[in-house]
Amino acid sequence: MSEKGQTIVGRGEKCEVQLHDPSISRRHFCITKQDDKYFLQDMGSSNGTLINGKRTLWQELNEGDYIVCGSSQLKYIKVKDEQYTVSEDKQETAQVEIAPIAPSSSKATQQIKKIPSTLHIEEISGILAFDQIQQPSIDDTPADILIQKSSFEPPFSAHKDIERISKALATLYKTSELLHSQIELKKLLESLLEMILSVGNAERGCLLLKSAKDKGLEIAAYQTVDKTKISMLSISRTIVDMAIDKGLATVSSDAMADKRFIRNEKASVILHHIRSVMCVPLQGKSGTLGAIYLDSLKTCCAFDNEDLELLTAIGRQAGLAVERTLLQETISRSEQKYRTIFQKSPFSIVVLNKEGRFVDINPVGIQDLGIQEDKEIIDCSIMKVFPDAKEHFQKLLEQGNSFDLKELHSQDFQANNVIVNLKGIPLFDETGQVEGAVIISEDITEAKKLQAQLIQQDKMATVGLLAAGVAHEFNNIVAGMMGFTQLMQLGKKTPEKVAEVIVEQCRRARELIERLLNFSRRKDIPREPVQIAYLLEDVLQLVERELTKNNIQVIKNYSKVPSIIAHAGELQQVFLNLVINAVHAMGKDGTLTVSLWQEKKSIKISFQDTGIGIPAKNLPRIFEPFFTTKKQKGTGLGLSVSYNIIKSYDGDITLESVEGKGTTFNIELPITEDVLQLQQKEALEKKELGGLQNFEETARLQGKDFQERFRILKPKEEG
Repeated sequence: MSEKGQTIVGRGEKCEVQLHDPSISRRHFCITKQDDKYFLQDMGSSNGTLINGKRTLWQELNEGDYIVCGSSQLKYIKVKDEQYTVSEDKQETAQVEIAPIAPSSSKATQQIKKIPSTLHIEEISGILAFDQIQQPSIDDTPADILIQKSSFEPPFSAHKDIERISKALATLYKTSELLHSQIELKKLLESLLEMILSVGNAERGCLLLKSAKDKGLEIAAYQTVDKTKISMLSISRTIVDMAIDKGLATVSSDAMADKRFIRNEKASVILHHIRSVMCVPLQGKSGTLGAIYLDSLKTCCAFDNEDLELLTAIGRQAGLAVERTLLQETISRSEQKYRTIFQKSPFSIVVLNKEGRFVDINPVGIQDLGIQEDKEIIDCSIMKVFPDAKEHFQKLLEQGNSFDLKELHSQDFQANNVIVNLKGIPLFDETGQVEGAVIISEDITEAKKLQAQLIQQDKMATVGLLAAGVAHEFNNIVAGMMGFTQLMQLGKKTPEKVAEVIVEQCRRARELIERLLNFSRRKDIPREPVQIAYLLEDVLQLVERELTKNNIQVIKNYSKVPSIIAHAGELQQVFLNLVINAVHAMGKDGTLTVSLWQEKKSIKISFQDTGIGIPAKNLPRIFEPFFTTKKQKGTGLGLSVSYNIIKSYDGDITLESVEGKGTTFNIELPITEDVLQLQQKEALEKKELGGLQNFEETARLQGKDFQERFRILKPKEEG
C-alpha cells in the first residue's frame, strides 16, 4: 500500500502493480482502504473497469471478485503469506500475482510476475491473481446472461449510473419512435443499426433476417463505426446461431478467452479473432425473425450485462416492428400484384357492393360496356346491365351462391347487342357475411361470329355431300306424283285417290326441305329447349339414302333423357358430322350404333361404327382444324367445329378407336340448372296431359308421323 493508502494498477512504470498490457491505461484503477473495507476506483481508464462483468467507477471489493481491465482478468482473494513477515507486530507482505491474457498465446496464462511490498495486515490483506471468469455454458444459459449487481455503490458515483440509465431510456425512446415510423424495411433497419452503433462501444454491427426462400440468413443491414466499406463481412456464426436457434441473448467480454468457445477450435468467434461480441434475437409474435449482432475486433470488455439488457429490449421492439413491416410489405406487394392483374386482365372485372352496385371496374370492363370512364358506371346497379341474370345476382349477393353463365345475351350502353360469358364470385367479410361480389365477364361476340362462319362453312360442305341424296329423294317424290297423275289420266285411279297421294308426297318434300334448311341456315336466335332424340332422328333422315345405298344397318338405343337448352342446328351439325364420318369409314356393309342415355348429371350420346378405325398416330390431332385423312374429299373442319360446339356447352367429346375394328365417338353434355328447371316444367305439363309417363305411350298417341320419325332403319332387301 502506498503512503496515500492506495494500490494503483496500470501499465505505467510508477504503478504499484504494473501490467504489461497495451489495452489498459497507464493508471487504470486503484484499490483504497476505507473503514476496514477495500474499494476499487476506476481512474478514468479508456476501456473501463469491470467487476464481475459489470462496468464500475467505484465499488467495494469482496473475496472472489473478478476484475477485468483491458485484456487482463484478475481475481481478488484474501490470503496470509508468513514468509513475508518482517516485524514482530504482525506486519505482512501482500503478494500480487498478475497474468494478463495474450490473445496470440496458445496458453491460457503467462508467467506470473510477483511484486512484494511491506504492508500492515489491517491496512490491506488481498492478492490480485489471474483466473478466467466462469461463464455459463451454452446449454445452461437462460434467455439472458445475468451478472449479480454489487451491493455497494458510493454516493459520488450515483450520477454516473443516472447518466447511463438516462442514456438507455433515451435510446429506447428513439428506438420506439423510429420503429413506429412508416418507412420501408431496408431504410428502417439501416437507421436502427446506425442508432445502436452511435450509443455503444461496438466497432461493427449487422441485422440479420431469416430468408423466406431457403430459410437461411440474409444480412439486411450492416455498418461500421467509421463507415468503412468492406467487400465481405465475417461475423461469428457461433454467436448468431445461439440467438437464432435457441433465442439466447449472448454477451462475451473477451470471446477469445471465453470457455464456451475456446474449447471448440473451429468456432467462428475464434477463427475471426473477435474480442468482444454481443448478439440478441429479433423476436416477433410468430417466433424468431433474425438477430442483432455487434462486435469489436480490437477492444476487450466493450460490452457488459447492462449493454446486453438494453440491446435485448431493443431487439424485442425491433422484432415486432420488423414483423409488422414485413406483413405490411407483403400486403402491399399482394395488393400491387392483384391490382396489376385487375388492370391488365383481358377480361372485364367488376367489383360490387352488397347492394349490387358498381364499386370498381377495370379498363376492359369500361370498354366492353361502351362507356368512356368508370364515373359513368360507379354506383349503378348490375341488374340494369344484365337484366336476364337478375335472379343469379340476387342469390349471389344474398346467399353467397357463385354462378357461371355461358352465352348471356345483353346490350352495352351504346345499345349494341353483345354475347358474354359471366361468372359471379361472392366476397365475404371477417364474420363470413357477404359484403359484395366480383363479376368476371368475357365478351365473346366476335368469337361467336367467327365460330358461326366456320360452322356455316362446314355446313355448306356437308350440304354438298348430301346434295346427291337429296336430289334422289326429290326424284322419287316427283316420280310418285307423276305416276299417279298418269294413272288418273288413264282412268285407272280416281281423282280423290290421286289427290291423297300427291298431298302425301308434297308433305314428304316439305319435310325434306325443312330438314335441309333447318340444318343449313345460320342461327342467331338464343338457345332453347331441344329434345336430343328428335335431333338424332332428323340427322338420320337426312343421310337415309347414304345408309341404305351402302347397306349400313342403324341400331338405336335411346333412353329417356331430359330436354336441354341448346341451338338445335349446332347439335345437328355435330351429329351429322359424326354419322357421315362413320359412313365413310365403313364403306359397304357396316353397322352404326347410336346410343342416348342419362348418367348422373350428364347426357351421353355415342356413335359406334364398324369401320376401318383411326391410326394411333393420328388420334392426338383428330380435332385439330384442317386436319383430315380424306385427302381431297375432306376440309378438315368437321371434327374441329364439332369439338368447339360441344365445348361451348361445357361438354366433352372423346373417341376410342382400334385400327381395323372401328371407332366410337362419345359426347357428354352437362345437365345444368336450366335443364333441371326445364325437367320440372315438363313433368308438370305431362301431369296436366293426363299422366303420360313413358316415351312409347307418347309415340302411340302422337300418331303415325311421330312413329315413323323413330323407326329402325334397315337395309333394303335385294330382289
